[in-house]
Amino acid sequence: MNDTPIISSDDEKQLVRLLKKGSDRAFRVVYNYYWPIMYSHALRMLQHEVDAEDITQELFVSFYGQLARLNDESSIGGWLFVTLRNKIINHIRNLRNQRRHIENWTTQERRFERRGTSPLEDLQLKELEALFDREVQQMPERMRKIFEMSRKEYLSHKEIAVRLKISDKTVKTQVNNALRILRSRLDSLTMLFL
Repeated sequence: MNDTPIISSDDEKQLVRLLKKGSDRAFRVVYNYYWPIMYSHALRMLQHEVDAEDITQELFVSFYGQLARLNDESSIGGWLFVTLRNKIINHIRNLRNQRRHIENWTTQERRFERRGTSPLEDLQLKELEALFDREVQQMPERMRKIFEMSRKEYLSHKEIAVRLKISDKTVKTQVNNALRILRSRLDSLTMLFL
């Protein structure tokens, strides 16, 4: 249970005014009060500690970026809950898309296994794997290193962040950018092979 007293609507209005003036202290009050609430909600929805923590951090980064847009009647809690809900929905949608891509690859592999691959199919698969490796090697060095630690060493975002002494958010951003690059470059080429 949160030991911090409840923020009243009058307190929220005062906080909004202070936030718009750039008060770091007001931001810390909001962060310290709402972070455990938002994290708890994200954890309940996602059932995954690292993802819940990442999304909660992203939420407060977004909130900080939106301070200038707040008006005196803005509800901080309302804004945070709505934005958190949207971030969770987007996260789940992205997970589903990633699973769909993995399932497509797995289905293709099973088809090859069931019918036995021909030499031509083996060659195409090897070419596709080589193409994938080439695309990974062309990534900027930092992105490539983070992506390989994630996908080849199976390290979590937090483990990579600790090893490289960078933030979890940076790791997540780099992995997502790498996946986006690979999808855009490989999707059309994959269709040619299949």
